[in-house]
Amino acid sequence: MNSKLLTYLRTIGLAADADDEAALEFLAGLEGDQLEVAQAITSVALEAGEGGGDPPAKDPPAADPAAAAAGDATPAKTPAEQAKELLDEQGAAYQELHEIALIAGKDLAWVEAHLGNDIKAVRKELAEEERAKRGGIQTAGGQDVRGGTDRNLSTIGPAISDAIAMKVNTPLFEMDAVTGLAIRDDEGKPKRRQPHERADKFRVMRVGDMGRVWLRSMDYPGADDLTREGALKIALDERNLQAAGGAIALSIHSTGSLTYALADSARKALMAGYELAPVNSQLWTREKMVPDFKAFNLISISDVPALEERLEGGEYRYTRISDAREQVQAVEYEAGIAITRHALLSDDLGAFGDVPRKMGATARQKDDDVVYAVPTANAALSDSVALFHAASHGNLAGTGAAITVATLSAGWAAMLLQTGPKGNHLNIEPKYLIVPVAQRFVAEMYVSPVQAAQASNVNPLTGRLTVISNSRLDAASSISWYLAADQNQFDTIVRVYVEGERAPVLKQKIDFETEDLRYAIRYTVAAKAIDYRPLYKNGGA
Repeated sequence: MNSKLLTYLRTIGLAADADDEAALEFLAGLEGDQLEVAQAITSVALEAGEGGGDPPAKDPPAADPAAAAAGDATPAKTPAEQAKELLDEQGAAYQELHEIALIAGKDLAWVEAHLGNDIKAVRKELAEEERAKRGGIQTAGGQDVRGGTDRNLSTIGPAISDAIAMKVNTPLFEMDAVTGLAIRDDEGKPKRRQPHERADKFRVMRVGDMGRVWLRSMDYPGADDLTREGALKIALDERNLQAAGGAIALSIHSTGSLTYALADSARKALMAGYELAPVNSQLWTREKMVPDFKAFNLISISDVPALEERLEGGEYRYTRISDAREQVQAVEYEAGIAITRHALLSDDLGAFGDVPRKMGATARQKDDDVVYAVPTANAALSDSVALFHAASHGNLAGTGAAITVATLSAGWAAMLLQTGPKGNHLNIEPKYLIVPVAQRFVAEMYVSPVQAAQASNVNPLTGRLTVISNSRLDAASSISWYLAADQNQFDTIVRVYVEGERAPVLKQKIDFETEDLRYAIRYTVAAKAIDYRPLYKNGGA
């Protein structure tokens, strides 16, 4: 039997568990308007290509002469119009029941069994069922006294956060509790994690429905009778929650609040964009944490005393360690986004996905901005000499030339010949060949393996340099190229972050005038060259 016809029959008295045979018997007993509506539903279903049992044909009832004589100005609806109107109402009721079932964990049979019931009564029934599951005892004053902890309260926030992240296709990563960054696997990729076990339940809901469920979990009076808009207005307004008192008031600034769950979903998207951003400055520089925004001294220990022979009975000779001090100051960058009440009600979740994800990528790209600005700016170090200087630092080619084995060898030699302040030989070997995008493939030609037929054609630089290219270098010069030593052995360029804010920080607030959610995002980073000796530049040609 057609499902729409079966649904209609149940709304007019057919038992919920009746089979098709019983339904046909019930259909055969219909008369008057009920029969006409059933026939119209069948006709509409057949026109839409749906099958179903045909209701028995019966003679239509005789027209009422009195009604005809009355000359009613409003024409009576035809059976087909009545059927369409009824189907629309049933569709809306079915959709609402289906959403309630998903929230309560009910199956399709439960939905069909409750079709035609008053929605408020259904919600009340589920609320009483939930209280019974919690083991609550209702006192004479109508208060619930529970035994044990309500698992729902401690998990609903993380579940809603993950659900929204899934709705906007935000990848979920395992995060380091100290740094706030994603934990990475052996290949250097962020480790993914499974969503919260309850996230699927919320994933199918609109944000307004999530607000209603959250209020119900907090035992907010009348939560089930609230519209989506009403639920959001209460759940996101601290003043309303404070006035409610009890567990709701205590939840305002907790990780279980709805505002925190929404902000956390935006934070997940922010960090997904940050972790997956295409940057490469971290490959050849190292990072350092500073305590605050004050100027901070970065110390490079570039030389230690040479070991000298000690004669029998002789004393140890002590000298001060040679060091250089470069000052750096962390810089804060910020941006803000607003999510309107209209966007929340219409379930427009771009502000929880695409927008913060792009902002996270932009924050991460600040690392590249500040790092590549160091070699291109060629600012003076603490010795008042430019970072790259041929005469004083010996790390700048006298004449610019294209990348060749000869020019790379010259740069290699310049770095190997660097000495410390006390004259010690440092033996600095380059590890990275850093080039503008325009020179990338030329650079790779000189470091890639070649099967040479003759000894004179062997490439001595094969596998000895890692090529790194970045478009920020092209903006300054499309021909200049650089060599850099291993950042773990020598002090080259350092990225600086403020302690406790290694990752972008997201702050939230609610505009009580417009009821918008506002998120402020800040990121703090700076970069500085500590020593000139492990760096080399050729102006190119």
